[in-house]
Order: sequence, then structure tokens, then C-alpha cells
Amino acid sequence: MPPTRPRIIPDEISDENDLKTWYEQELEKLGDEPAPGRELELLQGANRFYCNLKKQRNIRFDRNDPNPYKGPLVSALMESGWDIKRGSQKSKAMRPDAIRVFREALMLIPENPKACYRLGHLLKIQGKIGEAIGYFSRALELASKQ
Repeated sequence: MPPTRPRIIPDEISDENDLKTWYEQELEKLGDEPAPGRELELLQGANRFYCNLKKQRNIRFDRNDPNPYKGPLVSALMESGWDIKRGSQKSKAMRPDAIRVFREALMLIPENPKACYRLGHLLKIQGKIGEAIGYFSRALELASKQ
């Protein structure tokens, strides 16, 4: 299932603590096994809002102040992309959705070898061999560093 539009954050949320409280409450509402895409939707909204808060305050991200939503969002994107990719084996129409999800994961964490590999694999299937080789090479380079 392709990711849905990010959830709208309520107007009363004004800082990181409010956002964290709201996020945890919304996550709890989803239960142990949320519907596909619901957790991803929640993470996308929280991540976007968190980044906008930092931008408004001219605060740069660094190792001492990591974005608490970025890692979980990338994990959710990878899982969603993998689900879409598995579905695309039955339906070629789903491949662009999987490609979009892996590209989004790479925009957030460009050093993700698994996303590079999976994106390369999907591009190879589509016949985009040159682009696929680039992603496979990048995946090998990143994996060897880790």
C-alpha cells in the first residue's frame, strides 16, 4: 500500500514536548498492529512538523540534537517499500510506488545501503540498467564502510 498523506498536526502543538506527547498518544491509539500505512503516515507528519519547528528557530540538526522521528520514519519507509516491492512482483503498476518510497528513504538517510540495493533492484527490473548499476555500486560502497 503506498504511503498516505502525512497526518495534520493539531494547532495546539507548539514545541518538541507537545509533539512528542501527541505522537505517543496517536501511536498508542494505533494499537499493536496498526493498519498498513497508518504508522508511516503518523511518522511523516511528526517528522515534517519537527523539521519545520527547527527551521523556524534556525536550529541546525547535529549529533547532540538528533531528529527523533527520522530513524523510525526511514525504517517505516523501508518496510512499506518492501511490502510494495513484494506486491509489485504480481503487479508491475506498483513498482513506481516502491521506487518512490525507497527514494524518499534515501533523501532522509543517503547512507542507507539497503535502500540503495532495493532501489537498484527495482530499476534493473524496469530496464534502467545504468541507473541500477549506480545504486548497486553505492550500496556496495556504503555496506563496505559499515
